[in-house]
Amino acid sequence: MSIELICGDCLVEMKKIPDKSIDLVLTDPPYGIGFADWDNIDFFPFMENLYIEFMRILKDRCIAFIWFPKKKIYQLEKLTFKFDVFICTKNFAQKRIYDVLIDCWVPILMFSNGKSRNVKCKGSGKNWFMINTANTSKNSCRPKNIGHPTPKDPDLCKYILRSASKQGETVLDPFMGSGTTGMACKELGRNFIGIEISPEYFKIAERRINNTVENLL
Repeated sequence: MSIELICGDCLVEMKKIPDKSIDLVLTDPPYGIGFADWDNIDFFPFMENLYIEFMRILKDRCIAFIWFPKKKIYQLEKLTFKFDVFICTKNFAQKRIYDVLIDCWVPILMFSNGKSRNVKCKGSGKNWFMINTANTSKNSCRPKNIGHPTPKDPDLCKYILRSASKQGETVLDPFMGSGTTGMACKELGRNFIGIEISPEYFKIAERRINNTVENLL
């Protein structure tokens, strides 16, 4: 198993990745909602550029999973490529002051390089996943515990990895953030390439991945 961590701009670093060499992309890119300096992007042109690059590096029939903001789901007709949507549901959500009703779901965009393959795995295959957001799990991903504003749930990442990749295959996360995808890959015996432009977040991801024990379960 190999782990490659790169601190740099993914739009530059991905150009160095050979064609058809990646078995799965699992990533949480900027959303273009302006909550941080690095989040000032035009979301749909940005996604189109990512799609072109992902199609180049993904092997035939392999899949990309990309988190995206709920409000963009009503504008997905702007995308020119074929896609599907995977839904994560939360078992607990705190009401925000500007909410009327509580949102308890998160969308993930899915697209594949050709007809997506079927990776047989017990307990997988659903188009949704329940996230333990009540913080009762040992895998609790509260931001204040990690040092990143939007860490992803490790169990969700492992579910996707088991559903769409095999041991020994290579997974790319070009917006590595706090390193949760890399941790899940290391636990499940996947090769991992992680790219993160922020030196601060890169150090967090590097520490978390280095401290993860490979158990192949």
